[in-house]
Amino acid sequence: MGLFSAVLITLFKYVDTFLHELGHFFAGKLVGYEIERVVIGDRKPIFSVVVFGTSFIFCYGFGGLTVPGTRVKISKLRLSVFALGGVFFQI
Repeated sequence: MGLFSAVLITLFKYVDTFLHELGHFFAGKLVGYEIERVVIGDRKPIFSVVVFGTSFIFCYGFGGLTVPGTRVKISKLRLSVFALGGVFFQI
């Protein structure tokens, strides 16, 4: 039971991180950001895919990062929507 629980918790954490970063991705697109890449995990890459011009990189480990492009002027409102997008997408 211990190994199964560990695998299940790890899988849940990975999917949860993916949903959180997807929230940043959609919020960034909503406010006009070009998203350069979305990274899920923090270690060696497993695979990557390009969707709508954005690289989604899946790695071993936990954590995530959504990197907006620099072509659009960053305002406080846009940055706030982008930052809160991850939290609201998880709800």
